[in-house]
Amino acid sequence: MKRTRVKNKRKGLISGGCLITVLVLTLFAPVFTSHDPYAQNLENILAPPMTASESDGGIALLGTDQLGRDVLSRLLYGGRTSLLVGVVSAILCGMIGSALGVVAGYYRRVAGVIIMRLADINLSVPTMLMAIMIVAVLGSTLFNTILVLTVTGWVSFARVVRSETLSLRERNFVEAARAMGVSNFRVITRHILPNLSHTVITLTTLQIARMILLSASLSFLGLGIDVSSPSWGGMINDGRNYIMTAPWLSAIPGAAIAFTLVGINIFSDWLHENLG
Repeated sequence: MKRTRVKNKRKGLISGGCLITVLVLTLFAPVFTSHDPYAQNLENILAPPMTASESDGGIALLGTDQLGRDVLSRLLYGGRTSLLVGVVSAILCGMIGSALGVVAGYYRRVAGVIIMRLADINLSVPTMLMAIMIVAVLGSTLFNTILVLTVTGWVSFARVVRSETLSLRERNFVEAARAMGVSNFRVITRHILPNLSHTVITLTTLQIARMILLSASLSFLGLGIDVSSPSWGGMINDGRNYIMTAPWLSAIPGAAIAFTLVGINIFSDWLHENLG
């Protein structure tokens, strides 16, 4: 039992430390790099990592891309954008999906049927296909990317929260509250939502990883965030034509995505074990 506790604690510390590292590096990017992520230097293109720049005398720790832009600065500033999209989209999915899930579970008849049929329609179309169609119509902007990810991501929350609500509404404390004449709104806000918080928090953490991956996929296809703004998916797309001559252009942002997603998933698993 003690070994299990130590292992569980270690999992939380390691995954939490990884995520804090990513957040600190991206949020305080100017502290860790002095290069402008948009500045081009055509005299120093496709320089490998740890290359000294002849123009300014600095060192490109992670090399430069096909336009001579510093990869490290683009990685850190692009991480801001990717994390922003992932976190905001996941929170919006959680708010919308949880609200609809509670309504569908508590009011099981007309409202519940309508909401779940909308969820079924959403699930019937592949997520990436729906995202591509919406972005192709609305355009590639940061706002539209978040909107697309929210539209395609609320269903997972709604289905899980509805299932939990169906169980909670039959519990003795909920029936006692209704028997005392407590309004449905108060029953939901005071008795059902607090008991759903652990589930929603865990789902939101997992959803952040999914949103980051979907955002990177859209950017890789040229349909996500504006190509002029650095993002991890966009960096992978920029480097795919140079995969044989300059593999670091795609490998470094790909490794950053993998590192972040693994950290989020392990941290979510730790949350599930400790909050559930």
